[in-house]
Amino acid sequence: MTTILILAAGEQARWEIGQGVKQFLPIISEPLIVRTQRQVKDRGQSPLVVTCHQNIVKVSPAYYMILKKEERRWTAETLKTTRWLWEPRVIVLLGDVVYSKALMDSIFEYGGPLRFWGTIHEIYAISFDSRRFTEMEQALDKVIHHAEYEGGPGKLRKVYQALAGYSFDHNEIHHPYFEEVIHPDYTQDFDTVQEWHRFVREKLNQKVIDDLP
Repeated sequence: MTTILILAAGEQARWEIGQGVKQFLPIISEPLIVRTQRQVKDRGQSPLVVTCHQNIVKVSPAYYMILKKEERRWTAETLKTTRWLWEPRVIVLLGDVVYSKALMDSIFEYGGPLRFWGTIHEIYAISFDSRRFTEMEQALDKVIHHAEYEGGPGKLRKVYQALAGYSFDHNEIHHPYFEEVIHPDYTQDFDTVQEWHRFVREKLNQKVIDDLP
């Protein structure tokens, strides 16, 4: 059994007011988060969307988990809240990331105990199994504590640093736990409207998107 989590409970603090929910950005013929759910289903799995947004719930009617505000202050806290749902394998995806076919295939083909995918700046996905559940819980607790008492961002990159044994002040990313997503893979998240417009110009308009319905 595998638990597939799509985390979409953030406040979108850097996303401009009036631009709508970024998980609904149009990727060809699909809203972004609908595309990610479909990609998971195309690989024979059923995703669970973890959110606080009612409009996201509407496109995830069969499988969703609604969090209270105090359960979603940081991404690490959102993931920790799902602990009771973890099966022998857990795959963590993000609701504001557009995933390429190559990366999604890599995530679902991985069978080891722990792997992160991302760039030096962002983590896009995690896969881990029951051999790492205790370590993952401990890392999440460290990141949540760091966020609550030291103002840390509470993101998945900090969870990676905790598991890899790095200081939270350390910028090192390379480790056997980490698989870098490199150009020309188009996988990307969107923190600002400017990033989205650049993606439209360089990827959508250039028709490089694959893994279509």
